[in-house]
Amino acid sequence: MIPFTSLGVDTGNNNETDLLHLEAEAAKAGIRFVKINQSHIGSDYLPKVIETMKKLLEEEGVQFKLDVKASSLEVNGSIVKAIKTKNETYYADGFLLAPGRIGSNWLIKSMTNLGVSMTFNPIDVGVRVEIPNEVMEEIINRRGCWDPKFHIYTPSYDDFARTFCVCPRGFIIKETYEDDLFGVNGYSMRKTASANTNFALIVRVKLTASPRKHY
Repeated sequence: MIPFTSLGVDTGNNNETDLLHLEAEAAKAGIRFVKINQSHIGSDYLPKVIETMKKLLEEEGVQFKLDVKASSLEVNGSIVKAIKTKNETYYADGFLLAPGRIGSNWLIKSMTNLGVSMTFNPIDVGVRVEIPNEVMEEIINRRGCWDPKFHIYTPSYDDFARTFCVCPRGFIIKETYEDDLFGVNGYSMRKTASANTNFALIVRVKLTASPRKHY
């Protein structure tokens, strides 16, 4: 097993005693604080880490097919035998379909054509909030929690809300998925810092259909 630190990732510096105190303080306010041991990589270091991981996997015989778009599935009975692309067909004993949100329409279309029934999981929607670093300084630096996660049930409608993807001294960016679809994201770098911390505040929504258009 290859340790994650060998990829250039530093281990976290969590203060367990302070995190337990923060958990108690949050509970007094009706908020659940979720303790997670984390290490900050830095968006500026991620390409190097991913490239190192890729090389190690290739040494173990893993092959990567980049910029190849799956078009359809070849199915025999209830078993997927192959994935077809524009120019090639890939055969294997098993497949894991993970098209992400951007590929959800393709997945829905493929499953519909195969007669596979589907249910829609809840999604989290919300806003990205930006605040001065000083607001989160105690939690992030003194208590050693880089990405604090707080779970809240709202008093009005008992909606489940939570913080997500805290970016200390980070930056907000427009994230484009398609020509007509984009969102807002955040990131933190290792060598470059801003005067603000940003995070997502999201609420869970249960759906009965896909939030995006169908084919």
